[in-house]
Formats: sequence, C-alpha cells, structure tokens
Amino acid sequence: MKEKRSKKPILLLILLIGFSLVTVKIISKLKVSEVEINAKMPEECQSCNNQKKNQLIEDISQEEIIYVKQEDTVKLPNSSVGGSVKGISSLDCGSISADTLIASMRKTCSNGSGDVDFKDGTGNPTGEGVVVTKDTDIKIESITYPLALFLGQSTYQDSNKQIRKESPEYRSNGQQIDVEYVTRNLSPKESEEFSKSLNKTEKVPFKVEAEVKLNSEGTINSSNAGEYAIANLPHNPTCKVNGEPCKRELAISDFNVEKTNNLAADPKYGGYLTIQAPGGDNYERKEEKSCLVEDENYTIWTKGIVESCRKSPAAKIEATFRQIFAAKKWKRCTVGEVVDGKTEYETCIDTKNIGIKMTAIFGDPYECTDDLCANAMLVDRYRSVLSPTEADGTQEVSTNPSKSLTKFVATECEISIDGHRVPVFCLWDASVYLLNYQLQASGSAPQQEDFPENFNTYWKAVKKSSDISADRYGIK
Repeated sequence: MKEKRSKKPILLLILLIGFSLVTVKIISKLKVSEVEINAKMPEECQSCNNQKKNQLIEDISQEEIIYVKQEDTVKLPNSSVGGSVKGISSLDCGSISADTLIASMRKTCSNGSGDVDFKDGTGNPTGEGVVVTKDTDIKIESITYPLALFLGQSTYQDSNKQIRKESPEYRSNGQQIDVEYVTRNLSPKESEEFSKSLNKTEKVPFKVEAEVKLNSEGTINSSNAGEYAIANLPHNPTCKVNGEPCKRELAISDFNVEKTNNLAADPKYGGYLTIQAPGGDNYERKEEKSCLVEDENYTIWTKGIVESCRKSPAAKIEATFRQIFAAKKWKRCTVGEVVDGKTEYETCIDTKNIGIKMTAIFGDPYECTDDLCANAMLVDRYRSVLSPTEADGTQEVSTNPSKSLTKFVATECEISIDGHRVPVFCLWDASVYLLNYQLQASGSAPQQEDFPENFNTYWKAVKKSSDISADRYGIK
C-alpha cells in the first residue's frame, strides 16, 4: 500500500515562486521610474535657475527687462580666465601689446577718502598745539574697466541696433557713431578710403592715462601719471548668435574707442568738422576745470569688470601734509601716556580727499581736442535737434538726463597711502550712451511704440543687459 504524500510543500513552493516573480516586476518598475525622474532633473533645475534670475529683477519694471533667447546663449568657459580679486577678472600683462596711448587734457575725476597717519611725522610745538608735518606717498594700485559694457551687447535683434523696450541694443565702444552717417555725403571712393583707415584700430588694445587726484589739502612735491592697458580677455569674448560669432554687419564687439573718435575727429572726413557752423558753435565755458565730473551723475558697475595691466610705473604722487594736534593727543599718539600703570595710545589720523583722474575716452562734450571728439560731435548733433531754448538749457552735468550732456560709469579701483590700500572709484566716460539715446528719442520715439519712455528706464536696461552679457562673455 502506497504512502500518501502531503501537497502542502508543493503549494508553498508555487507560492514562493509566484511571490518572487511579482517582487522582481515591482522592483524593475521602481527602477524605471527612478530613471525617468533622474532624466527630468536637469529640466527642473533649469526652471529653478530661471526663477532665481527673475527674483533678481523684481524691482525693475517689465519694460526694463532684457530678454535673451535660449538659442543665443553660449557655454561659459569651465576655468577662470586670469586671477581675480573681489570677483574681478585680470589679464596676463605679458601677452598684451598696447602701443597707442589715449590721454586727454580734461579727465573724469572721482572723489574718495583715505586716512593719513601722522604718527611718524615731524612735530613742532606751537602756542596752538603741535604742528605735524608728514611726507606721504600715494599710489594707484589697481585700475579696472567695464569690459562687458565696452564690448557692446552680446547679441542684437538686427543690424540697425535701434533702442527698444525689450532690448537696449547698446553698442560697443568702436560703434557708437555710425560709419554710414559720417560717410553719407562722400563719394564711393572717399567712403571706401575712409572706412578702410578706420578699421585699423578695431579690437586693438590701447592705453589710457590715470593720475592720483588730490584736493588742495596738501603740497604735491612730485607726481607722475600711469599708463594702463585696455584689452579683451584671452578667450576673445564677442557677440554671438546661435553659438556663432556675429556677422560684421551686425556687430564687431570693438572695445577700442579710436574708431568712434576718428569718425568724429578726422581732419578731412570727420563728422565733427562737417557739422560745425562757420566759426564754430561759439560756446564759452563759464569755468575752466581739469575734471569733467566730481562724483556726480554716475552709475556703479559691478559685473563684467576687468583689472587693467599697468604698462608703465604706477601713477604716484609724493605729498606733504600738515596737521595741528593738541599737545596731549600728540603725546598719546607717539610715546603714549601712562594711566593706572598702563601705557595708553591714541591715533593721529586725518582723512584726506583723494581720488583718481582718468582719460575721458570720448573727449570733452564741447571741444574736439586730443583727437577725442565723439562727445563733441554727438553734443552738436543733439543740440541741433533741440529748440534754441532747450539747447541753451543743456548743462555739462545735471541730475536731469534731458538737460545733462554727460554720463559716467564707476568701477572699483584702489590707491595706497603709505602702503595701506584704500578703495576708490574710477569714472569712465559713458556720455555717448546718453547722447545716442537722446538722438534716437528725438527721431524715433514719436513713431516707435516700443521705445523706452525715458533715459533712466533705458539706462537700467543697459545695466541689466551688460550683466547678462558679462555672463555670456565669461567675464566675472
């Protein structure tokens, strides 16, 4: 008689096999789902980044936002270009050949402050106290410039580069005056000859002159100006569309100011002389100044800034300051005073007004000098489209952009006082942006619905566009 075997182990085995198959299927689905989630992460991150960017411009109205098309964006370099201080790009000076020096009689001038320590000075007691004489060395340590602004916008809507609400279309240094405008009355041969001569300076490094600016608080014993190179970065950032360099008729990203100035200054074909009335404009400056501006009417630029290479001994002055201190204070500054068995000291420091005088890269607003004539030409054009009353109401510097003829961009620079570094501003002439806006406004605004309502709106858009361009150019 055969022994009956239990079927329970067989059923248990079947259940285990079935459970294993179901478990494998569930796990595989989970892995596929995880892969799908991971594949979507870059898209979600891009969205997050866009939200962060929008948060940065919440204080700017819709018409002041510059829209950058996705297809126009470029990949930034993986590595930093040059060393950096405070997020500022710097250049390898050894690779730069800047032969042309651009210097001007009148300069853009900033005001700053720095402490002079009289502790090591020479004291002479008098009835009023101690007169302390201190010899001081003041030197420019760092000059920076707004390269992202100088290169012009990183892309444009069309070759006309007309200012719009959605894009300021700001131009590079070398394209602030249209060649076609100046050559429109020349013969084809003259136009070709003049245009070829202008192209020689495109994208060529140049030097500007800078000096220490000291108000009349001390006696300057000696001084020398310094020469500082303006150049593009080694990776040659330039205007791009769809990842390709812009065609010449669109933009040339020319940071050099000479082409613009030569279009105005050329003695034979230049625009400044050809639009002058016989005998000139008869403008008489009410007060002679060596400086175009003293900390007025400027905007601070913090992105797209490059530290200049020094191409000469640093700009420096040797000055003598005199200051009167109370006898007790002077004692505590030098040998100290014993109080409760401890020697206590004070500081004998006085703050001086010190700044930097820079080349006015587009020249004086009223005079064509030193071959820097762009501002003078544009001022003449602008005043010519105004009524006589409006023209008479224009001023060299005014808080009202419709009356002012100058505008400046400030970048952070450094000087040293007896070796101690002090931050000050360098002021760069940006008057061409104001004047070109006013000229386009007088001709285009009534017919152009998308023209910015005022210069302040346009200038904020330029600042924002310059920040975007700095990222796309790979400038810190």
